Amino acid sequence: MKIQKLFVLIVLCFLVACNTNSNTEPPKDQTKAEPSKISTSLLPDQSPSKKAKKMLQKYDETTNIYAVNTDKTMLIAYKVHHNDRLKLAKFETKVKKKLKKQFDDFKLEVSTDQKLVMELSKLENRVSQKEIGNKKLKKEVKHLIKLSRDKT
Repeated sequence: MKIQKLFVLIVLCFLVACNTNSNTEPPKDQTKAEPSKISTSLLPDQSPSKKAKKMLQKYDETTNIYAVNTDKTMLIAYKVHHNDRLKLAKFETKVKKKLKKQFDDFKLEVSTDQKLVMELSKLENRVSQKEIGNKKLKKEVKHLIKLSRDKT
């Protein structure tokens, strides 16, 4: 008799432990509250760089134009038609003067260097895809400015 009681007790404990309907699960009619994603690395508004690109597109000498801006700095790189390379110095001064007049609240860096054009196109693509944060953008812009000032 004791063996039967012990057997029933073990089976009963086993069934209670294997119960799939536990009270720890939330009721199915209530929705789970998802935490909202708060990002402190929001990118600065890129409308000034887009405006600068539109300004440069008006010139027939330019082909590919890339621009990115942070809060205080704007970096612009563009290609010039091969035939217009002879007048490049004059054209660059004219463009820089016009851009500085339009964007006096930004520290401007303008370049026609091929390496900078390639790097800035990649950075602009990452900014438009929102794959980069504000800190990383500032770091990349700082690196590209340093790259543009290197005399090689």
